[in-house]
Amino acid sequence: MFEERLYRKQHLATAFRVFADRGFDEGIAGHISVRDSILTDHFWLNPLSMHVSQIKVSDLILVDEDGFIVEGDQLINTAAFTIHSAIHKAPGQTIDEAAFWPERVHSSNNNSSIFHSAVYDQFVKILDISGMGVIGRQVARRARAFGMVVRYRNRSTLAPEFEEGAEYVSFDVLLEESDVLSLNLPLTAKTHHLISHHEFGRMKDKSVIFNIARGAIIDEEALVAALQSGKISSAGLDVFENEPEVHPGLLSNPHVLLVPHMGTLTVETGAKMEETANANVKEYLGTNTAPGQVSGRGSLL
Repeated sequence: MFEERLYRKQHLATAFRVFADRGFDEGIAGHISVRDSILTDHFWLNPLSMHVSQIKVSDLILVDEDGFIVEGDQLINTAAFTIHSAIHKAPGQTIDEAAFWPERVHSSNNNSSIFHSAVYDQFVKILDISGMGVIGRQVARRARAFGMVVRYRNRSTLAPEFEEGAEYVSFDVLLEESDVLSLNLPLTAKTHHLISHHEFGRMKDKSVIFNIARGAIIDEEALVAALQSGKISSAGLDVFENEPEVHPGLLSNPHVLLVPHMGTLTVETGAKMEETANANVKEYLGTNTAPGQVSGRGSLL
């Protein structure tokens, strides 16, 4: 068993070198994982922020199925491992569906309902954004480039220079008229399960929902039911209600896109985050306040 463990670790380290050789070495957060041969509910993976071309067997990290480090002294990308853990736990058929997706897309003889799903243009579709903060406004700008009509719901209306032509609507209108609903708001007692069975029932048939905020804003049981009934045509999620667990009804649904919450893990954004953190520390040491303070109330301490 120990020989098998070493064998797997050696091949994993080699895989990273192959990825680097093929040009798949951008960013700092990607990783590959392999199941341990002895502790079969544990996995070996690469440390965060180490270039894949430099990874050796001795650098590999052993984690349990929840992403807790068992062996190794470096950090891992816990957000990405949420997806890896779910895939490792998934039944073989689920893995096969992912592995053979390209072949099945191009197969004219395949009668799977996946290939009879309707595909719609995004032009002149209504994108309603719940939570028009910094992230919500960035979503709006990208949607306008594709010709979408942008509307929003917020705690209060924005100044015209921040709206950039977006129309403020009520939550009722947002639910009943949106073709695409994007959730970009914080998780609070009021927003917990903001979208559940009742809300899905009020939405347009075949509408699309995205959650890039916090997992528990959507009732995942209700989302799975809405997807299975066809009420919601598709969903895109990079957060999950019970992280690191991912609902099996989402994993098995071909109309759901699941990614880890890692939109900031680019070289440029990482540098900006460092600059912001440094600026906050410098400002705090001088004034006892910080520009990035979330609460906005008095001292940080």
